[in-house]
Amino acid sequence: MVFADIPFVFYFLPITLALYFGAFALTKYGIKKDSLKARNGALLLASLVFYIWGGGWFILILMVSITIDFVFGWMIDDAHQQGNKRRAKTAMLASAVLNLSLLFFFKYANFVTGEVSALSDKLGFGATPVTDFILPIGISFFTLQSLSYSIDVYRGRCRHLTNFFDFTLFVVLFPQLIAGPIVRFHELADQLYHRQESVEMFAQGALRFSHGLAKKVIVADSIARISDAVYDLPGGELNFVTAWLGVLAFAFQLYFDFSGYSDMAIGLGLMFGFRFPENFNRPYSAISLTDFWRRWHITLSNFIRDYLYIPLGGNRVGPVRKQVNLIIIFLAIGIWHGANWTFFWFGLYHGVLIVIENITGQDKVTTEGVSWVWPRRIGTFLLILICYPMFNGHTMSQAIDFYQAMFWPSGTALPAAVEDAMTNLNTLMLFGATLTIFLPRDFRMGIILEKAQGMWPTAARVAVMGGALPYAAAVMAAGSFSPFLYFQF
Repeated sequence: MVFADIPFVFYFLPITLALYFGAFALTKYGIKKDSLKARNGALLLASLVFYIWGGGWFILILMVSITIDFVFGWMIDDAHQQGNKRRAKTAMLASAVLNLSLLFFFKYANFVTGEVSALSDKLGFGATPVTDFILPIGISFFTLQSLSYSIDVYRGRCRHLTNFFDFTLFVVLFPQLIAGPIVRFHELADQLYHRQESVEMFAQGALRFSHGLAKKVIVADSIARISDAVYDLPGGELNFVTAWLGVLAFAFQLYFDFSGYSDMAIGLGLMFGFRFPENFNRPYSAISLTDFWRRWHITLSNFIRDYLYIPLGGNRVGPVRKQVNLIIIFLAIGIWHGANWTFFWFGLYHGVLIVIENITGQDKVTTEGVSWVWPRRIGTFLLILICYPMFNGHTMSQAIDFYQAMFWPSGTALPAAVEDAMTNLNTLMLFGATLTIFLPRDFRMGIILEKAQGMWPTAARVAVMGGALPYAAAVMAAGSFSPFLYFQF
């Protein structure tokens, strides 16, 4: 089940809202004493159903991860209370090893055994067995989120939870379970026990959800037809114009798809009284790659910064060690996205360029005191586009085909399959999406819809709820939407 399909929007969400606010009503009329416990119980039940609907028996893997961190969180807190820092650290490291081992087993075992088999065959020893594990849905996200609990308890940012069901709700809370935002424990812990729903929050959430749904179903899915048509071409049919068109289309498909999902998740959280961290801040308006990673998938960047970069020494070490640390964290970001050499090179590409920015002093994250802002924005956007053949290519061979076409002009005619995908609607969506890079760096429509006052924000709200939402619903009813891109990670 995904946010942008009929079963979720017209069945699952209304039933969950009815259960949740029904539990609230029970307290109001004196039928049940503990409203928060009842509301949390309704959300927990709905979240488990949500995951089982899409993940089936993989719920067992999710529960293993949850149990590991709940137990080790208790052990860490108990060790702290007894003043045994060594035992607390050992428990935290054990939690990290077990969680990451679980992630490695399901996400990377197929890749590793395949590479070993290929190498063995090349060396003349014959092929070796290759595993064929199915990737549990959302494992890259819920593993990090669950792991943050052990680390936050170890660092003393929070006490451990004494109720297993409360901890389970933290991990499986359905709005952010499958593809984020990655909500760290200290960001949500207090909200599990102290939150105040309101009509205003619910309305803000409904607007934010509708905005995200429109971004995904109307914009991203239209552009996806152009992107898919290009990436499905044989390497020999790529030319200069086609390759750049495909890369540009994928850039905006990815952004509107993933940021749309994040908007929907944040909106759903607001509807249930939760405030999740923002995940995007106009990343294609960045003036450097360092700035880009402060604006793209913000919760992942923050997780890697706080739980990997800073423990490695962060900015406190010497210049050489700092650059090595930067390479390490971007390799981690690349590999986190998938078990493929393309993601390794994607991470290395960003790491090397950010090291160069750091050494040359070009790692600006604000335009204050920066000259040539627009050339920097355009140059950064081009550097981002160049990495997408690695990110979206199924193999390095396909990525190389794209680079040969992009940097060796070889023609301008579009293949028939791409021309067929360039319908008026799809072309209009791509053109409109491209224009968004020229908006001010601090312009965020989701925030405007949620909080801004005045005539224009009000008109935008009417347009979203009265125009974009019904149109998106009609598109969903026609069954022409596509899966979220980040589900594959």
